[in-house]
Amino acid sequence: MRRSLPIAFLALTGCSGAIGGESRDAALTAPDAAVVVNPDAAVVNPDAAATPNDAAAPPNDAAAPPNDAAAPPNDDAATANDDAATACPSPDAGAPFAGAIHMLAPGATLRAALAAAGPGDRVIVAGGSYPSEALTQTFAADVLIEAKSGEIPIFHGLSLTNVGHLVFRGIHFDGTVNFQGAHDITFDGVDLDVGAQDISGLELFNSRGATHDIRVINSRIAGGARTIFMGGRFGLEETWNHHLEFRNNEFICGTHNCFQLSGARDVLIEDNHFHDPRGAGVLTAGAARVVISRNRMIGGGVMSPAIQLATPGVEWDNYGGVEHMTSSDITVANNLITGWAGGGIELHAMVGAKIVYNTIVGAGLHTWRRSPHDQQGNVILVGNEDVRLWNNIMTSVSLDMGDPRPVFESNNLVERGGGGTALITGAAQFADMIDFAPMGMAIDRAVVDADTPLLDRRGRVRGAMPDLGAFEAGAPAPACP
Repeated sequence: MRRSLPIAFLALTGCSGAIGGESRDAALTAPDAAVVVNPDAAVVNPDAAATPNDAAAPPNDAAAPPNDAAAPPNDDAATANDDAATACPSPDAGAPFAGAIHMLAPGATLRAALAAAGPGDRVIVAGGSYPSEALTQTFAADVLIEAKSGEIPIFHGLSLTNVGHLVFRGIHFDGTVNFQGAHDITFDGVDLDVGAQDISGLELFNSRGATHDIRVINSRIAGGARTIFMGGRFGLEETWNHHLEFRNNEFICGTHNCFQLSGARDVLIEDNHFHDPRGAGVLTAGAARVVISRNRMIGGGVMSPAIQLATPGVEWDNYGGVEHMTSSDITVANNLITGWAGGGIELHAMVGAKIVYNTIVGAGLHTWRRSPHDQQGNVILVGNEDVRLWNNIMTSVSLDMGDPRPVFESNNLVERGGGGTALITGAAQFADMIDFAPMGMAIDRAVVDADTPLLDRRGRVRGAMPDLGAFEAGAPAPACP
């Protein structure tokens, strides 16, 4: 059941919107500490069930550029997802289920319930505690696994290997959920919170075949180290995890990041609310055709970037195949990013960034001209190429001395460090500190071309003379299908 995700950049006009190695036994050579840029992005062993995170990572590069100390305080009072006023309905998991009903209560196993189920059936899960299980069943069409009305079933983890066509609705998890070669899985209204454990929350791995066609919608995912980790074996792009959709969710980022994409392609991260992070927001380290759009990302002063687009190299991960892990063709559009002291958007060697209509309050755009290498010492990529930057509001643009200015840089409001065509210099003015609706110099100042989204952060159609930043002042509620 391949779902058509709105991955193409122009599709944003619609109303809807490891670092890790090839084997747990791979021999490692010591990384070159002199060229480590951000070792927190590294993973020694993404497939190990117990310790997927790099607890022994080397120290951070002291030569990294300073953070923007002028980041404003977090608007912690607005922790709820304010996109409830978007007007378009939330995504759902598809058609109703009309098959047989199977009951599951504590003491029985989900595996046994699924063994008795067929396509279109429902498994109703009573409240209570369930041990972690390993599932291997696949179906020709979706089977629903749903919490019993008014009750809270809690699974202490789950492993799905080559499993297909399951929909989880209203289920809670407090341990890692691991996908290996899984496909056509939907989490709808799921709560996955691993707390302060040094583990990943949701793992989408390719070590036993690519995990693909996964939807996480209307859910809450929180805690851990890498809250959502897309990794596994390094390799060519066709082996990566793919067609992965995350929409209308609440994310509380773990100590490393909310998302790590280390071998993921055709990914949509849209209409989500990030808040109270302990680490970064979204890290790409081997990712292609990724859209990060219409998210509300509240950093609370954490010393990490909201969005970090990077290519690893042996300086971060000394694994075979690292030369295939270039990050490319990534769109960052219509996001509100505020209070991330480590940077709003950081580029650490990548190709093809479209950065448009974002409002970044605090640290802005930083680039680092890294030269990641493969295991033979060959340079994979030098610096940041084909960067496009337009219609944004941001405090600062800080480019590495070796990086050129963006190939297209137009109609941005930047307090310091900006450039390009129709630059507006000065401090942005906002009507409020929740939506950060623009005022003054940002009104009616955007440029529109074939790559410019027609909608703002709330999914509302922009005017004939659009405003800069993520929010279009006075935009009418959209007419939804």
